[in-house]
Amino acid sequence: MTNRRDFFQQAAALTAGPRLLGTLLAAVDRASAIDPADNTTFLDAEHVVILMQENRSFDHMFGALRGVRGFNDPRAVTLPNQKPVWMQANAAGETYAPFRLDIKDTKATWLGSLPHSWPDQTDARSQGNHDGWLDAKRSSRADCAHLPFTMGYYDREDLPFYYAFADAFTICDQHFCSSLTATTPNRLQLWTGTVREKPDANSPPNVRNSDVDYGSTVRWKTFPERLEEAGVSWRVYQNELSLPSGLEGEHDAWLTNFTDNPLEWFEQYHVELRKTHREFLERTGAKVPPETPLSASAVSLHEKAFTTNEDDPAYRELSTLEYRDGDSPREMQVPKGDPLHRFRADVAAGKLPAVSWLVPSERFSDHPGSPWYGSWYVAEALNILTSNPEIWRRTIFILTYDENDGYFDHVPPFVAPDPGNPESGKVSPELDAALEYLPLAQDLKRHPAKNARGGPVGLGFRVPLIVASPWSRGGYVCSQVFDHTSVIQLLERLTSRQSGKDIRETNITAWRRTVSGDLSSAFRPFQSGSAAIAFPPRDTFLEQIHRAQFTRMPSGYGQPWVPRQEPGLRPSAALPYQLSASGALSSDRTRFEIVLEAGKAAGAPFHVYTPGTFRGRTDLRTRAYAVTAGSRLDDDWELEGFENRAYHLRVCGPNGFLREFAGNPNDPELQIACEYTASGNLRIHARNRTERPVRLRLNDESYGARAMVLNLKPGQDRSTELDLSKSHRWYDLSIAIEGNAPFLRRYAGRVEIGKDGFSDPAFSRPA
Repeated sequence: MTNRRDFFQQAAALTAGPRLLGTLLAAVDRASAIDPADNTTFLDAEHVVILMQENRSFDHMFGALRGVRGFNDPRAVTLPNQKPVWMQANAAGETYAPFRLDIKDTKATWLGSLPHSWPDQTDARSQGNHDGWLDAKRSSRADCAHLPFTMGYYDREDLPFYYAFADAFTICDQHFCSSLTATTPNRLQLWTGTVREKPDANSPPNVRNSDVDYGSTVRWKTFPERLEEAGVSWRVYQNELSLPSGLEGEHDAWLTNFTDNPLEWFEQYHVELRKTHREFLERTGAKVPPETPLSASAVSLHEKAFTTNEDDPAYRELSTLEYRDGDSPREMQVPKGDPLHRFRADVAAGKLPAVSWLVPSERFSDHPGSPWYGSWYVAEALNILTSNPEIWRRTIFILTYDENDGYFDHVPPFVAPDPGNPESGKVSPELDAALEYLPLAQDLKRHPAKNARGGPVGLGFRVPLIVASPWSRGGYVCSQVFDHTSVIQLLERLTSRQSGKDIRETNITAWRRTVSGDLSSAFRPFQSGSAAIAFPPRDTFLEQIHRAQFTRMPSGYGQPWVPRQEPGLRPSAALPYQLSASGALSSDRTRFEIVLEAGKAAGAPFHVYTPGTFRGRTDLRTRAYAVTAGSRLDDDWELEGFENRAYHLRVCGPNGFLREFAGNPNDPELQIACEYTASGNLRIHARNRTERPVRLRLNDESYGARAMVLNLKPGQDRSTELDLSKSHRWYDLSIAIEGNAPFLRRYAGRVEIGKDGFSDPAFSRPA
């Protein structure tokens, strides 16, 4: 096991890369080799450990990973200028695509953070057009202002530990942050399921870090309180709080919790009674708040929420590490104590609570404002858990990220429509979109016009999520839509089962429960003989982070964009979706009507857009929908809104689900529908209601199957079944009418039959 000081000594050495990588990967290897009892499932887990890191988008970290919806996405959206979503443009007319940052040989990890607050996140989303990234996410550093830094990404060579971690367990590639904004609101969603004081649209959502901070007054109920009331054990582990206690500069960066434990701001937790804070106030002559006696329950909340490493005598101290960078002597400050001291002690003693949150310091948090040292913290948490095999056999470890910082992700988030604008989309009648939307007028009451924005509270952009446990190993990808409240929904299931009580977070809205699953699809029942993943070669590593600050600036951002995703398939989890989207002209041929449906097992969100403009405007080209399980939604788009009355719509759903409809008022009376078979194939039905023969051409757009022709006589109905076995139940079929160029129907996605499968083979297509 590598301790904290060894980590930095090895990371600083020029030749230590392979040795340190091997040390870090040993934690993953060990975790993937410890078996639980046979015939157990994730519902038998007795411990959940949650580590929320900071500010990385999914594409930024894992867009190049094999078998996930990354840079080779065959169904990525297009921009209003008709270019692929990867080709982002700025106001100056410059276009940039994703480019590799190179963590080892450039100073990319030392160049700071990008804008990631409510206004610029909203501007990047750009009313669903997803084309505002370059201007909204420009670096504030003078030496980086020319860089399209938002488009930068890392790959396996840069992040070998994280890629190996994903290869060993289950990565979720449809996991979105909860709110389209910064750190604090997203952490509020993880700990409380909401950003509102009251479940009322008149209660403003706290969408800025400054809305909930020291000095603010928040008291809504948190999920740890619900655990406390049910008698379920829990604890938040951190080295030291961020409440002022005399730690500044590097001491603050290495030793405090980076204000990443939002419970510090809730009145009922009484953070002001923290001993080190009160001692600091006394030393500086500041006014010390009166020490009000607390009830036993309040004392318990305080102690569990603010557990620190105070039993380690060196927990508030740094030491100096010296090393050589070639001929140059270097030195850096590192923690003198053990940042995971109390967590380590509780695991060793068999006292790990049912629910644990780990909150690292800034330096260990993966935040772009700090160099990327977080791999040690994640690996060491795994080392600690697996050092007690009896604990690991009953544990689920969740690695997640609070938000994307300013880094680009190519998938538009599924969001709530504007409840005051029927043309922004629809939700099922039992859902209240107003609870997930901030009207501009409401934001203007609290902020000046230049900073005020109206828009959906969430979901936000995609962020990484890896679920590590004995029931989620094997290098799977899970593509159900999740957000931070999905973690709470998982905890609801597990802790209700453990306690025999109904534990439910009522702060989570019905809309959010409809669009975001409870993580259960990320797990599989354990069976003896499950093989540990074969790790990639261990002869590469992100060579010492510290010396990278002395290297060159990132480059390569002006090159033409070509996909850079790793080839190969990845096992893919079965999903509960049974999605359907159909469309047809209205009887009077003035509107195009769409019908969206979700099966009984799970509701779903949809993002619908026209590739062009609607009524000549780009701000009207997207709509948002949410359909509850077992129900349907109907909507229509007037043909007058499309150029030359030629409609063109794309319906995007989870996991690459796509339906595309194009045509004009002169479409023949032809009905086309698709359905899934129990064996995992696709059946196409065509009905010719015209008085003329129709010749349909069916083209496989992604998987190499030969084109087909379907001839229909006047009044004839015909069906054909497509064998999807070679494409692992994935399909991407376009249907055109010969002699009728405007007409198009496209059906793409994966047939779900309740069984695991493989990732989309189109992710492995040649560049």
